[in-house]
Amino acid sequence: MLTILSPSPSKSGIKTTHGDIFQVALERNPTAEDFSSTSVPPSSTESSSKRRRIVLLHACNTLGSWGGGIALAFKEQFPEQYEVYREHCLSHANDRIGSSLGRGAEQIQDRGIGRGRGRGRGRGWGRGRGRGDRGRGRGSGQSDRNHGTQDSSLVGTCLLIPPTTTSDISDTNPSVYIGCLFTSRAYGRNRDSPEDILAATRQALMDLMRQTNDQSEEWELHACRFNSGKFGVPWERTAAIIEELGIEMTVYVPPEEA
Repeated sequence: MLTILSPSPSKSGIKTTHGDIFQVALERNPTAEDFSSTSVPPSSTESSSKRRRIVLLHACNTLGSWGGGIALAFKEQFPEQYEVYREHCLSHANDRIGSSLGRGAEQIQDRGIGRGRGRGRGRGWGRGRGRGDRGRGRGSGQSDRNHGTQDSSLVGTCLLIPPTTTSDISDTNPSVYIGCLFTSRAYGRNRDSPEDILAATRQALMDLMRQTNDQSEEWELHACRFNSGKFGVPWERTAAIIEELGIEMTVYVPPEEA
C-alpha cells in the first residue's frame, strides 16, 4: 500500500526483507505484519472495497535496454512488459540524437515494434509521461562527456506498466504492475553521475506518487535496492530519498545477506 507520509528524518516507510522479489511479492498475502510502524493497516471494510495493486519497481535507463543485473531478471520474468518499456523509450528516441539506440532503433521501428505499431497493444499499456527537453547537460561532467547528446525527456519520470493480459487481473489476485523509474540516460560507463541519478530518482518517485494517488485503490510498492547495482549509487543515498518523501516500500535483499 502506498502511503504518503509527512517527511520526517526519524521515521522510515522502508521495510527490509530477505528473499526473491518475484517470488515473495507475487505469492504473499497481506497481513498486519506487512505494514510498517509508520502506517495504520487498513480495516477489513477498507481492504474489501479496494483493488489491491502490487508495483515491482526498478531503476531503468532511457535507451530501452534491460540487459544486466536486476533489469535482466525483470526482462526474463516479464518479456511483454519489457516490450512496452522499449517502445516507450523508442517513442522518445528523438530526445537522444546520436545516442546508442541509433540504427538499432530504426531497424526495430521498421519491423513494426516502435512508436505504437505492431506487437500487442503498444504504448497504450503503460502509464507514463515525458517531460519537455531540459537542455543540454546538468553540470555532470561524466554525463556530458560520455553522451554528447540532449537530456532525455524520460529522465526523472516513471513508466507504470499494468498487467498485459486480462488473465493477470482478477478479483482474488492482486494486479501486478511494473514500475520503471528512469534514473539515468544510459548504462555502463555512460551512466549518469551519482548526483544526477539521485536527482532523477527523487523526481521519478514523485511522478510515481502522482500516478498512484487514487484512494479507491490499494497500492503496494516492492523493490530491490535500486540504483545500487549497475548504476553504482550506494543504497543508503537512495533510501534517504524514499524516507524523505515518506513512501512506504518493501525492499528485498538476497537471502545470503541474512
